[in-house]
Amino acid sequence: MGRSARELFQKALDDGWQTNGQPGFCYTVDWNGQPVVDLRMSWVICEAISAAEVLALELDQAKYQSWSEVFWNYALEYFPDREFGNWHSELDAQNRPSKIVWSDKPDVYHLYQALAFSRRTRAESLISLFKENK
Repeated sequence: MGRSARELFQKALDDGWQTNGQPGFCYTVDWNGQPVVDLRMSWVICEAISAAEVLALELDQAKYQSWSEVFWNYALEYFPDREFGNWHSELDAQNRPSKIVWSDKPDVYHLYQALAFSRRTRAESLISLFKENK
């Protein structure tokens, strides 16, 4: 895993993390790295966790593990729907539940993958996890 993965991770942090002073990744940025949609989507933070975990595992660099912990702390503070279970699909720019893009619950795939990678597995995808467990 080379320079490109590290640079992409850093670019995501620079452009998308805490864009308005609030924790979380904004949903989209323009070509200049400016926020376009400041909603926080559940799948985005799960992908960030997975990316940090894979980089930590492959590059053996503690800074990526630290980012994974930051992302998990954020996700567990804001995304759980404590009233009805599961996670909120999206949050607004202030990290309050929102239903602008999605009115339903998110799929479990991204959360499952974040959990799987957090177990420090070398699985490249969910499919390989299923194959390993047969």
